[in-house]
Amino acid sequence: GWQSPSGPIRKARPGLIPDEELSDLADHFVQPPEYWAAVESVVRDHIVVITGPGGIGKRSSGLSLLKEAGAGQFEVLAPTSSLSYLIDYDFAKGHGYLVEDWQDAASEDPSRDFAWRVLSNQLKDTGAHLVITAATARTVRSATRYVWQAPAADLTLAAYAVGVDPDVVTRIAGKLPGAGNFPIGWV
Repeated sequence: GWQSPSGPIRKARPGLIPDEELSDLADHFVQPPEYWAAVESVVRDHIVVITGPGGIGKRSSGLSLLKEAGAGQFEVLAPTSSLSYLIDYDFAKGHGYLVEDWQDAASEDPSRDFAWRVLSNQLKDTGAHLVITAATARTVRSATRYVWQAPAADLTLAAYAVGVDPDVVTRIAGKLPGAGNFPIGWV
């Protein structure tokens, strides 16, 4: 936090996610392969970590996971937030928090398992939910980590090509380069 010379420590405000962004997400979201397992984890543990390369839809998925967990308001915390900062954060009941492209994900500090347990318990106690996205992350016992994959290309295309013959969508998707998986927004 920041301390004013004349006052108490002030915590940085998170970025509120506007309803328009959530509405746009809902219009074209396609569930990736591990989606429902991750929903169960975030509902049960109030925290989940999803990892994978950039551009595969981790942010969109994270927001959707928070919505499935029942979050009423959505906030983004800084990617440079440390684990100790997250433990000290004043989470609000019913809010969903996203830390996108977390920079502290691969730390090897041996006390991290305990810290993750404290964070998970704090989230449960306050009734808040947290999704962290990162390129990679060290596995810990107190937070479930999923290696994320983009949804199948034909499903992603179909989300955007409303009213187009499904056979045409499948044929086009089959001609796309790569593994055939593309995130929302790629199209």
